[in-house]
Amino acid sequence: MRVGVLDLGSSSFHALVAEVRPPARAGGAPDLERLARDRELLHLGTVVAEQGTVPARERAAARAVATRLGRFIRSLDADRCVGYGTAALRSAANGAEVAAELSEASGVPIKILDGRGEAELVFTGQVAGSSFLRDLSGDEPWLSLDLGGGSLEIGFARGNDLEWAMSVEAGVAALYGLLRPGDPLGAPERAQIGGHVAATLAPVVERLSSDQRLHGSLPAVASGGTVRAISRLSASQALASAPELHGAGAVETHGMEMSLASLLGVDRWLAGASLADRRSHPDIPERRAELLPVGTAILRTAVAALRIDHLVVSDWGLREGAALAAAELVPAPGLVRLARSGEELARSGEETLADPRYALAAWRAI
Repeated sequence: MRVGVLDLGSSSFHALVAEVRPPARAGGAPDLERLARDRELLHLGTVVAEQGTVPARERAAARAVATRLGRFIRSLDADRCVGYGTAALRSAANGAEVAAELSEASGVPIKILDGRGEAELVFTGQVAGSSFLRDLSGDEPWLSLDLGGGSLEIGFARGNDLEWAMSVEAGVAALYGLLRPGDPLGAPERAQIGGHVAATLAPVVERLSSDQRLHGSLPAVASGGTVRAISRLSASQALASAPELHGAGAVETHGMEMSLASLLGVDRWLAGASLADRRSHPDIPERRAELLPVGTAILRTAVAALRIDHLVVSDWGLREGAALAAAELVPAPGLVRLARSGEELARSGEETLADPRYALAAWRAI
């Protein structure tokens, strides 16, 4: 089945068209082939954090982008199309109304994910894109992270089974909009970001601390555009200290391991780098230059609070998970409200997850 996914994120809107196939053998995982992708940066999370709503100018821009991306998806003859709004539309006072507009403009039915549903799709996509994760033993613990523009999704898994997940308000664009930090990012602002992130992560830390099966630090798989930008910068710093590797070509971030030391190295450099420095750096995308110091401060705090010893970067996440869910190869994610009517769904506001269906066992049953 060919699936089109429209991801209305808090930093960017993304489109993915993928071919999804059931497992080739009993006990295997579904196959997902990414055929085409497109995206456009909007930073809706920043303006929603500042104003609590999506203003008219930003609504018009979002409508234009959704129209273009919907046309892109349909041009590739997708058999089924799905669209999801995440933290910015979830928290905006007019989020349901805007999502309905974008659904009409794009021709793709759009629903707003709750934080738990977003984390579910991220986990599914990460596992689908990583042979490392698929090969884990049944009880080996790890964390699933997705650092987005409006929120940070965290899942706790053992092997290939997601035990629970939470979403916290620690998104890059949202915090940037609330703080409007100086340039470079000053020590008081870094402390403010750290304090906010640590406070929002307190329920996650408590949940991990209460698990008597856990001892010591945990590995994590992390996705999101900010994480990939940080990993590219980390790789460039490593290459700068190893002249013999120069000329090796572009660094592939998917599957790359990033240590705490390398993350701290990137954080220190960004703390002193001006916007002009960041924009001129060959390994920092122009669209990420302004917000990247905030993103690194968030990730550094999260890694320390959650006792993560190293990160494995994933280029797969929500959109790939959404494609698998659209093909009905994994359970459907949780929703906040229906975009077309604004009708509240009968679902608990609890952000934790303990659903035994939501595991690779669901794939193996097909």
